[in-house]
Amino acid sequence: MSDSASSWLSDDLQAMVWADDAPQYWQMLSEKPPLRHGDTVFVCSGAAVMTALQNAAVFSSGPKANFLGSETGLIPLQIDPPKHVEYRKMLDLLFAPRQVARLADDITGLANTCIDGFIDRGTCDFSTEFAVPYPTATFLRLLGLPFSQLHEFLQLKDDIIRPDGSTVEETTAVRTVAGRAINTIFDRALTQSQREPGEDILGYLVGLEADGRLERQESVNICFLLFLAGLDTVTGTLEASFAMLARQPDLRRALVDDAALIPSAVEELLRWSVNSPVQSRIATEDFDLHGCPIAKGDKVKLVNGVVNFDPVQIADPLVVDLGREQNRHASFGLGVHRCLGSHLARLELRIAVAEWHRRIPDYRLADDRPIAYSQMLREIRHLPMVFSAAG
Repeated sequence: MSDSASSWLSDDLQAMVWADDAPQYWQMLSEKPPLRHGDTVFVCSGAAVMTALQNAAVFSSGPKANFLGSETGLIPLQIDPPKHVEYRKMLDLLFAPRQVARLADDITGLANTCIDGFIDRGTCDFSTEFAVPYPTATFLRLLGLPFSQLHEFLQLKDDIIRPDGSTVEETTAVRTVAGRAINTIFDRALTQSQREPGEDILGYLVGLEADGRLERQESVNICFLLFLAGLDTVTGTLEASFAMLARQPDLRRALVDDAALIPSAVEELLRWSVNSPVQSRIATEDFDLHGCPIAKGDKVKLVNGVVNFDPVQIADPLVVDLGREQNRHASFGLGVHRCLGSHLARLELRIAVAEWHRRIPDYRLADDRPIAYSQMLREIRHLPMVFSAAG
């Protein structure tokens, strides 16, 4: 491998994946073959990423691929087949379309409560006043956790997803401490649910424990994953989506004029925002991935954001088409590890887009400062907006 390729992997890839104008870079990456950098293989082309994501037997997502605070692995994300299938059967029931649809009125109420807090000002920080509290309140309710501790929960979540530290050892230490804290929170919450069963996720899990289908640590690892996903992924998608819409008055007007456009628009916003642009895997055996030899034990970074901008998969990928009919994006993943909460995320996004544009049809960014995305899962910490409320 050439020195230029090594430099590109260590420097430019970071800037490309988390840049504000990342889509054009992702399209460029879709043409690159897998490239090795030390003991890590970066998989960049859309075809190679799809091959790896759909081959869980070779490309393991277990805790050795990416330590996220649990030595035994977050469930079901860091559990490989066939055990993964058993967990999905238990958990898919919680997030099935019919089950999720029952939450629509409550979620709509949460969206409007957030908007009520700033609509009369004509300005807000979209991130802190809407994108964070709206979906996180939904998930904390589902998990039976108090919203009053949101600040603490968000810090723990960030310590897992975006830990401070300049070395692997330093970031691992931060994740370990946070992981223990999250483990304690859910162990205690599950114990309390045993004493006072509720109609929430914790109540469902302690019921499975009582039936002998789950051990306590398994329940904790399920809650751990839901905690991270519920406090981050929809938030980041909302931030990236509305940052783009705030600069595209024609797209905003289309959503205001035709609410029937919202379901397809949400799929396009999911495609464009790519909240989780890189997936970590570890090879369980030697494998030739589109001409790149991968050895057992190699770490593999799948730049799955490129699938959303691969011209082979998506027609005119750099065009935001809110009415796009064929939209095979990978924002919820592909293969067996497809996002457990995708139906809930879609509902939250559809309601957010509908209620925001019903009440705030005309909005823009408050200033022209460059938008800064965090690494790991893409998010925008502050997104000041100004707007005129609907008449």
